[in-house]
Amino acid sequence: ASGQTLGYCGNCDGCSDTDYSSLHVAFSEIGWPGINGDAYGEFIELYNNTGNPIDLSGFRVNYSSESSSLILSGTIPANSHFLIERGNDSKLTKVADVLHSLGRMEDTGENMSIIFNGDVVIDTCDWSTGWPAGDTSPRNSMERVSVLSSDCSSSNWSNGSSDQSTIENSSDN
Repeated sequence: ASGQTLGYCGNCDGCSDTDYSSLHVAFSEIGWPGINGDAYGEFIELYNNTGNPIDLSGFRVNYSSESSSLILSGTIPANSHFLIERGNDSKLTKVADVLHSLGRMEDTGENMSIIFNGDVVIDTCDWSTGWPAGDTSPRNSMERVSVLSSDCSSSNWSNGSSDQSTIENSSDN
């Protein structure tokens, strides 16, 4: 949001909206196969790579199998996670920071992006030909090895947990 000081801007009181840039907010874990034996227990975990809170007004998450976007709200604390859960907050042991009702992510892969103000790409990975990690049996999520790297290949993504031990929300930080 306008006027917010971000860690990567340096001393930028009065930052404009275009000061949000690549990987200020990054995908950190994606539960595309669901969790705990439930294909519908999907989640997306984001990470704030800056030293300041980020107001998510104006941010959205897109994935290719959905024609609509997930409009984000709330705030990600500095250097912290933000948990988005599909459904009614009953699938995960962690309390989601926000719930969404978009359709399921495809098991065959998705093209996913975090977009700010309609056209600023903050993070994007084209996995439309297959996920680099995670598994449907058991239902392992996939975790980004380095949230500071834009590498979308299997060298920067590894299998997460099927028992939810790796999932974090904004109150875990």
